[in-house]
Amino acid sequence: MSLNRANIVWTAKQIAGMSKRGRLDFGHIVQRGEVWENTRKSKLIESMMIGYPIPNIYARKHINSEARGDNTYVIMDGKQRLTAIIEYLNDEYELTGIGEVTIDDMSDEPFQYDPNGKKFSELPESLQDVIKDYTVSVMYFDELTFGEEKELFKRLNNGKPLSSKNKMLAECNELERIVDFAKDNELINEMESDKARENKAYVALVMKSWCMLYGEISELSFKSKTFTPIVESAEIADEEYAHIADVFQFMHDVHTMLTDDNEKGVARKLYTETHFVSLLPFAEKYMNKYEDHDECVEKFEEFVIDFFADAPTEYLEAASNAVASNDSINKRNSALAAFLDTYSGAEDADTVENTEEAESAENDGTECMAS
Repeated sequence: MSLNRANIVWTAKQIAGMSKRGRLDFGHIVQRGEVWENTRKSKLIESMMIGYPIPNIYARKHINSEARGDNTYVIMDGKQRLTAIIEYLNDEYELTGIGEVTIDDMSDEPFQYDPNGKKFSELPESLQDVIKDYTVSVMYFDELTFGEEKELFKRLNNGKPLSSKNKMLAECNELERIVDFAKDNELINEMESDKARENKAYVALVMKSWCMLYGEISELSFKSKTFTPIVESAEIADEEYAHIADVFQFMHDVHTMLTDDNEKGVARKLYTETHFVSLLPFAEKYMNKYEDHDECVEKFEEFVIDFFADAPTEYLEAASNAVASNDSINKRNSALAAFLDTYSGAEDADTVENTEEAESAENDGTECMAS
């Protein structure tokens, strides 16, 4: 069965207007995520001024049932090109690093013009018109399944260098469910910046968390060569998503308590991915140990504060060098496990001591009453 597709053209002026009305959606589930510098944006605008073609835009059409029934186009390939056009027409950057262009406004002899250092509104009107009237070819698709979108992304980017992160996103078996999982997750919304969420950095966070909670830690490596195959084949059960959500909520509550107690340095560490995923199995141990949620949060906060107050050199080195390697993951896990053993022993001793003191006080009171 062939994909349902069609071709249309947009002028640069139309593109800017559609963006302003919210008809262009750049939040496609897989994006290459690169950011163009001004020189590269300027080269695109130069091509438009001279009349050179630029590559096609690929999009999925979404029928919007709301106001006026306008269609929305989810951009699958061409985000940076469209963004460069929109930003320039909105006067958001000056042109740089391009050559002179010929202006022929029909009223005089053609002449050479240097557009470097100029925003759109500072260009001659005739050159503004050339840019606004420039047409971009768009191929759009109707009613794509999630699997078809992923496959199309891979084919559109065939031969293009993808970062390991974007390759992981394109291949992730659980991508759609992780995106859905992350939508309203408090911890992810707090832990990651808007840019990180846009680039779906949380996919790696969720996958690493799943590995730490359900995998064999002694065999784990987060290096792309070994991690990407795990991501490609992962099948996360509903109850596992539910448990990850519970652990994330617990860590969110611990972070809130750290912040409220003015332990901001430790709070920042907790929300650093390397420390966060390393701590997850130990957070889980606390959750299993204490039935009362508030007590559990308080106890784990104390554990985290005390650990980072004098963290072992081995842990710190493994958290700053080759952090994704199997060796570093296991060194961090071993350091935390060793600390927990001594820490739990101290906690148990304190509990026994407090119980003995309470019993002694109770006995003394009984003896006093008897006398």
